[in-house]
Amino acid sequence: MKKILLFAFILSLSLNLYAQDKADTIDVWLGKRLVRIVKDGETTITMQKTNKGDWEELYEEDILSQFENDDNERSVYAGEKKLFFDGNWAGFELGLNNYVDKDLSFSRTGDDEFMDLNTGKSWNVNINIADFGLNIYKGRLGILSGIGFEFFDYKFDDNSMTLTKEDGVIVPDYSTYQDIPLMKTKITMSYLTVPLLLEWQIPVGSNKIVVNGGVIGGMKLGSHTKVVYKESGNRQKDKVRDDFNLSPFRYGFTTRIGYNDFKLYATYYAVPLFEKDKGPELFPVAAGVSLSF
Repeated sequence: MKKILLFAFILSLSLNLYAQDKADTIDVWLGKRLVRIVKDGETTITMQKTNKGDWEELYEEDILSQFENDDNERSVYAGEKKLFFDGNWAGFELGLNNYVDKDLSFSRTGDDEFMDLNTGKSWNVNINIADFGLNIYKGRLGILSGIGFEFFDYKFDDNSMTLTKEDGVIVPDYSTYQDIPLMKTKITMSYLTVPLLLEWQIPVGSNKIVVNGGVIGGMKLGSHTKVVYKESGNRQKDKVRDDFNLSPFRYGFTTRIGYNDFKLYATYYAVPLFEKDKGPELFPVAAGVSLSF
């Protein structure tokens, strides 16, 4: 726990550290907590958490803002305009995914028909573990980035095949399980993601409407196919781990809109699912609900 706090302290120090005009005093923002380091003969470190609704005062220049602790004794100097922006990236997202062709069609025909999906059972799960924001205007408009993980589960509509490579190209495999009725067949992949978003927060009383959008980049972490079937009355499942010619790096466009911590999201990737000429030219899309931490 101490190592985590130390890491968070150093990270925040590198992003948000500023020295006040008052000698030997340094303020560091860790999220909504103000850590004050005072060197006056000896070094003292104190921490103060701000209350919801106090943020506007923190963005006014050269004012004194009072935040009291449990003993009603301590005040905190707000100082210069803060760099921190309380954005909406970190959180949990659940949705459905699919892909479109270059004409933005969801229909699979011809040579790509084997990639047709059961969209209602093709899940997208995003776990966004951290975000970092740069304030532009009064804590209501800011630039936002962070880090997260995306998990894509593509369940095929055709339960008679799985995917394989043939001459370096992804094709359907109907022969491996030709005598075994399959219950489920799919491909799953995971990506590390980093966004760069512009976010606008519109006050509605003590609440807010949140709108953000921008670009998102991804790096593939892993992928595998999975088939589920019954053999001799027993449920069996086979997994094959491979790169499946999936694009190792990609970028796209993403947006979120909602009320407070609850939002809707949508993402479109401009880089095809498979590498060029190594599989069907399909572009991933996903949409669902988002809950911010």
